[in-house]
Amino acid sequence: MKNYDELTNDLLERRDSYVAKQKRKSKTAMRVATSFCSICLVALIGFGVWQGDFFGTQPPAVADDPAKVENSSDTQNDATKIPQYDEDKIIWADSTNTDGESIKEINGNWMSYGLHDVFERATDTDVFAVLAMPKVDFTFQYEGKNLEEYYLAMCNEKYLPEKLRQLSKEGNALKYGEALYTSGTPDGEKWAKEFYEERIRFYGEDILNQYIVDNEFLKDKLEVDIVKAENSNEATLAYEEAKGAFLTSIAQTIKDKFQIEVDTKESALLMYMSRDTFYSLTKGSISEWIFGLASKNDDCVEAE
Repeated sequence: MKNYDELTNDLLERRDSYVAKQKRKSKTAMRVATSFCSICLVALIGFGVWQGDFFGTQPPAVADDPAKVENSSDTQNDATKIPQYDEDKIIWADSTNTDGESIKEINGNWMSYGLHDVFERATDTDVFAVLAMPKVDFTFQYEGKNLEEYYLAMCNEKYLPEKLRQLSKEGNALKYGEALYTSGTPDGEKWAKEFYEERIRFYGEDILNQYIVDNEFLKDKLEVDIVKAENSNEATLAYEEAKGAFLTSIAQTIKDKFQIEVDTKESALLMYMSRDTFYSLTKGSISEWIFGLASKNDDCVEAE
């Protein structure tokens, strides 16, 4: 299957379209049935659960206190109650049942047709390796920053090389500032004011002030920094670490129900469960997760 971010980006547009339709249906139904107050109240409560957090309570807000995590696991996890499965009998994805691009909605969540297909043919005793991609809580705190801050820093890092490459082509013009759209450059180049302002917003003051100093374009410095930017991954690694901490916090809340691991390669949760356990878990207890049949890899860490 695709990794967490790739699969999520592929599916979000289709999912959001479905959600929008469901919201419209919900609003229409409430307009028609306004006199049935009790029914509307139940519908609104149900809708709130579907739109809300995963289990009715937020995951731990901070993941950097080992003592808290340890105490939590002592009270929540009783290994004797968790089903243990023979690893040789666990069903994984292969070339015949992997379908990462097609999904269907079930109980407010999204599952691949590959997973749905094997569930349809499963026996009550079959055990599956299910890859679960939870709805990301970008307010989750890790080492003093929330997940949104880590994500934006990663995006800036990924897009910076291309932004700098574009500036290498436009810097000689932009060094003239507003004259670029008022009087034009000495060699006759002139931009529309709207285009000039759009490009200024695109680069931002921080970048422009680094490479345009006293009306001089520092192209040599820019070229060196492009190479550095292309090889930089600190923000990406930091985001992956923070997201791993978020997934671990989610795993802590449900690990007493079945075997569960954090899949560092896919940035998701790996759960070992039967078909009935899966439908029991997803029916009304979580929302807006994406599920698929996992492929075997060696990048999983047991949720302790």
